[in-house]
Amino acid sequence: VMADLEARTGAAVAPVVVMGTRFSESDDRKARMAARGERADAVRRGAFGFDYLSPIADWTIADVWAYLTLNTELAGLFGDPHRWHD
Repeated sequence: VMADLEARTGAAVAPVVVMGTRFSESDDRKARMAARGERADAVRRGAFGFDYLSPIADWTIADVWAYLTLNTELAGLFGDPHRWHD
């Protein structure tokens, strides 16, 4: 995949690790994410020289369920969204 992208774009590309962590999951998670510099709107260089992006960092659990409900047929596999809360 990487070679194909480089051939099509004519530029070197590097993978970006996409994280699914959210600040609202817990105070401990929020502190660890902040310490790592996680952001929803920018790629950051992290451990081992990898690039990371946390696109749902600012989402609430309601945002996650809304996305699943509106954008995937798999939403029903995860159970009743009304039992989840931040």
